[in-house]
Amino acid sequence: MLEKLGEVLRKATDKLANAIFLDKNIVDKIVRDLQRALIEADVNVLLVKKLSDKIKKAAFDERIKGIEKKEHIIKLLHDELVKILGEYKQLKLQSKQNRIMLLGLYGAGKCVHEKSNIQLSDGDIIKAKNLYRRYSKKCNEKDLEDGKIINISNENLFVPSFNQKTLRIENKKVTHLWKLKKEELMKIKLDNGNDYSIKVTPEHPFFVLRDGQVVQLRADELTSNDFISITNNLEIQGEQINLSNQIKNLNLDIYLAQEEIQKFLPKNKILKEICENLNYKRNYCSFTSDIKKGKIPLELIDINNYNCLKIKKHGSTKIITFPLILTQEFAEFIGYVIGDGHLSKGIIGITTENPEIIKRLVELSKLLFNIIPTITKDKRTKNLYQVRLSSTTLVEIFRIFGLTPGKKGKNLEVPKQILLSHNEIARSFIKAYFDCDSSPAKNKRFIELTSESQIIIQQIDLLLRRFGILSIISKKIINKIPYWRLYIKAKYAEIYSEKIGYLIKSKQEKTKKYKQIGEIQGAGNQDMIPLGKVLKALRLQMGFSIGEIQENAVYSYGIYEQKGFISREQLRKLVLYYKLKKQGIFRNILKDISNNQNLKDKYSKGFLNGALRHIETQGLINRIGSQILLTEKSKEHLETINETKTISKILLENVEKLAV
Repeated sequence: MLEKLGEVLRKATDKLANAIFLDKNIVDKIVRDLQRALIEADVNVLLVKKLSDKIKKAAFDERIKGIEKKEHIIKLLHDELVKILGEYKQLKLQSKQNRIMLLGLYGAGKCVHEKSNIQLSDGDIIKAKNLYRRYSKKCNEKDLEDGKIINISNENLFVPSFNQKTLRIENKKVTHLWKLKKEELMKIKLDNGNDYSIKVTPEHPFFVLRDGQVVQLRADELTSNDFISITNNLEIQGEQINLSNQIKNLNLDIYLAQEEIQKFLPKNKILKEICENLNYKRNYCSFTSDIKKGKIPLELIDINNYNCLKIKKHGSTKIITFPLILTQEFAEFIGYVIGDGHLSKGIIGITTENPEIIKRLVELSKLLFNIIPTITKDKRTKNLYQVRLSSTTLVEIFRIFGLTPGKKGKNLEVPKQILLSHNEIARSFIKAYFDCDSSPAKNKRFIELTSESQIIIQQIDLLLRRFGILSIISKKIINKIPYWRLYIKAKYAEIYSEKIGYLIKSKQEKTKKYKQIGEIQGAGNQDMIPLGKVLKALRLQMGFSIGEIQENAVYSYGIYEQKGFISREQLRKLVLYYKLKKQGIFRNILKDISNNQNLKDKYSKGFLNGALRHIETQGLINRIGSQILLTEKSKEHLETINETKTISKILLENVEKLAV
């Protein structure tokens, strides 16, 4: 980070020194670059603003002329940065023990397109522009040369963040939100479907796997040969969702016992005054009559201590029950509505041809809302049925989930309540949604989900990662209408079957075979780790032969090493084998020959003949009669192994992190 700051400062001073005239455009550009570099280096926003103002003031001061002005600005910049960073001071070390405290930067900024989805640690998924808008309403914005910034260090906003040292995702606190003025962005596209991309600024950091190590690169430093790290597992701390406050502002009536109603009516007001102050107006005579019958406007009641209510929309005739806690069963019902449902005036309808889903919907309707749905034949196809819940109250309440009468189409989203819930709730929702809209393949580990809504596909992609499931997203145009398809392949289709699964038996039967298919076909391309020449380098440094590894740890290891790709599962086995054995027989034999040990006393005849034949073909030994001599190649190899023990240990540790 400080290296980048130094680079920006060098460029700024060069521009100043080489400029013939100091016009407004040059000064603005220098100030803008400085602001960005200083903020990314975690310099306080107020200090950055103060420095910017001083540079501008000096640049446009008419009393300072020509070369003198440029020198004055460069000196001003130097002096102000010294105040921020501190003066040079020689470190005085004692002859004995010294204690040194190293101070590091808290974090680095990342600039993405305003429409980019931001995964928050509480489970919410929000567009970047909406996140900025949320906090700009309650936190003060500071103007910068190239945009605005908000200090939210006092807010408890956390996001999943990649730890380059541990290669794990950790929740980190966000301290600032930064909105840049419009500038040219780069589109980084991954080979993970045809619609898997992100728009970022050129300096946006990415973590890339090169030579067995994860390194940080700017977006404009990436090449088409790079492999970018993306998470396949998100640990989200969801919570129990209480819907009380979300329905509080709806025009609803609830039914309680008289003694309960009396507890909530203000003691210092008469009924007429209470009626007049209602947000949703009521006829006074009807209001008093209703209270005697145990019916009261929802806005007068504190419902936070209730788990379920008898409730109806004002003016409606049918009373329903409504759970105030988002349970697994409720999430499942929402999943069916999102998948195959539609809302019209007074009706929630779910269209399906599957008898198992119909049966389940009847059970859930009674359990959750005390509604017995009607089942009618749909005229569009022979085996299609509609499960209809007739309730204007339920249609009204479902607005809190972002569901309203009319077509769902391209604006369909996963309800925020599901995103913020813990994983058991999310699992029930996904399972029901996939029962409706996904298609698992037969005799092939492949699950497909299609929607006209891009946002719901992106949200499902992130939701699946809570369960360690990585998916692929592609876009397809059908009759001039764009559709987005989400694929779950190979090993990840196995994980879906194991951790989420299906209610429909025909889909269950297909996905239950995925594990058996996986035992034959392996992990699949998505789980392959590109290590290139690192596999061979590590094996040689550890002193193992390919045959030894294939016989004892990883079948077909030679193919993995040749291609430079290995699955995470096989890499775990390889690392474990290296750690248990510590050094290979291949290396042991060479050391024994070097130490003039009698090999026949240590190894069996059959094994020794095979091993020596292999070592000889590698050009590592010469056999003259019964005498075995090391070649120069093998001597150099043993010497290299001895010299690189530390390197081997570090390399093995790096590879082990990738295998987790």
